[in-house]
Amino acid sequence: MQPLNSVAFVKTFKTGSSTLAGILARYGYERNLSFALPKSEMFLSHTPFNPKTSKLLSMPVPPGFHILNNHAIFNKSGFQEVMRPETKYITLLRDPIKTFYSLIAYFHLLKHYNFTGDIFSPDFPMKSFLDIVSITHTHRTGLIHNGQMFSLGFDTYTQSNDEDAVAKKIRELDLELDLVLMNEYFDESLIILKKMMCWQFEDILYVSQKISGRKYNFPEEHVDLLRNWTAADSALYNHFNHTLWTKVQAYGSTFTSDLTYFRLLNQNVNNICSQKVISTHGLEQPLPNLRAQNGNWTKFALISKRACYPYTVLIRENLKHGMSG
Repeated sequence: MQPLNSVAFVKTFKTGSSTLAGILARYGYERNLSFALPKSEMFLSHTPFNPKTSKLLSMPVPPGFHILNNHAIFNKSGFQEVMRPETKYITLLRDPIKTFYSLIAYFHLLKHYNFTGDIFSPDFPMKSFLDIVSITHTHRTGLIHNGQMFSLGFDTYTQSNDEDAVAKKIRELDLELDLVLMNEYFDESLIILKKMMCWQFEDILYVSQKISGRKYNFPEEHVDLLRNWTAADSALYNHFNHTLWTKVQAYGSTFTSDLTYFRLLNQNVNNICSQKVISTHGLEQPLPNLRAQNGNWTKFALISKRACYPYTVLIRENLKHGMSG
């Protein structure tokens, strides 16, 4: 089967989404595909995506963009207005408690709300902190309080505690999304993505950016409190974690060997990229210290060096150059 070249990635905050966006950026750049890019910042929209009110740098040439991999609040009909008809729709989820702590650090929210102390300590006044965040309606708090559902188009401000509304939204997403990847099982998710898109192993290689590996010590006193506070995200995560493993079971007998092979390839990529051999020039020159892999030494060396570079930079630079020219 021919590879599929059109994918819309609904980015979620602090889930490892930049790594997946980078994979898609490299794939599209190397094939001269079109991207839905924001005018300046990383957001295409802060509200459910509408092309008429979005921050798109330019409207697509029919039949639509090949790739969307910047932040935009999910609205399937709005996405469909700018994407090609054959587009696959995907997103990435992460355990809500891990995401919560990452977002607190990312947005410096303890300082913002005048809290001091160690948020990982059992003595931290977590309930008081959550109460204040809950009554503050800003974009940042929207991302913290069931922020993955928020990014997927759910009204978390008014419906976070409505179990029926949460269940209804998850059922809708089940129909609207072709694949939901999981941060904690990122490599497994990529193998499923590869099969769905009819891609090659080299198309899903990535340079590790703290995907899944960090260890967390959450105070037991806070875990139940946070699970309840992020109930909508937890329901979302649990549902699609189950669907991922259903897809793994349906993959076939080669899943384990494919996963093992991919991890070997990707480890080699990360070893090479850690040598800081990164340049916008000479991307197709083989590196001298890579051992042969199944007789594909030169090809794999080429792929490895390409995987090191942040393609999102090249994409924007090339687009600006084309527009100014």
